[in-house]
Amino acid sequence: MDSRLYEAIANNDRGAFDNLVQDNEGILEQTTDYHLSTVLHLASRFRHFKLVKDIIELHPEIVETVNKKLVDKLADGHLDVVKLMMNQSWLMDFEEDGIDLNALHVAAAMGHTDIVQNILEVRPNFARKSNKNGYSPLHCACSRGYLEITRLFLRLDQGLALQYNDKGYTPLHLAAIHGKVPIILEEFMLSSPTSFQYLTKEGETVCHLAVKFNQYDALLCLANFFNNFAF
Repeated sequence: MDSRLYEAIANNDRGAFDNLVQDNEGILEQTTDYHLSTVLHLASRFRHFKLVKDIIELHPEIVETVNKKLVDKLADGHLDVVKLMMNQSWLMDFEEDGIDLNALHVAAAMGHTDIVQNILEVRPNFARKSNKNGYSPLHCACSRGYLEITRLFLRLDQGLALQYNDKGYTPLHLAAIHGKVPIILEEFMLSSPTSFQYLTKEGETVCHLAVKFNQYDALLCLANFFNNFAF
């Protein structure tokens, strides 16, 4: 990053900043050589919030760029970098206002337990958001069979187990479809036993789904469960 740009942001020198942008609008796309810091990161870090607002108005695409970097780091499991970015309140507010998947969806789908836990500490309400297909972060975790992440969500809010996606499946339904029931069944039994009573929009039970998708280990596990547990 141009040292003049860095100094203008650090000192909140609007005159110098405006002159640099006027001379070269592309300067707003520059980053530092460390921590993926864009001009938006720096303005936020120095708590120059009027400057943050002006940068977004001048270069709105930068928000999407920064958000994509967060998603990429989540996918790679870089906890330290993710923590740094999560501390930027403006970025978390942008994630919260988004209509598609948020950072928690990505971390849950990739099995990054530490990152999921850290996001829940900062924005627990992310757990209740669905992406454009109606998938909650718990749907993502259950379809992959991530026990510890499933446990984090269910202990945060048992009601998450009862959410349907756009296809009419709950997280437990997806666990049965993908053969992950033996891995996470006990946690659902302890945290949300009523979730076993929820049917798909086609009227199918969890057992029906296990048969339909040839998940016989899951079916055996479910059969043992129902034989030994009364609602």
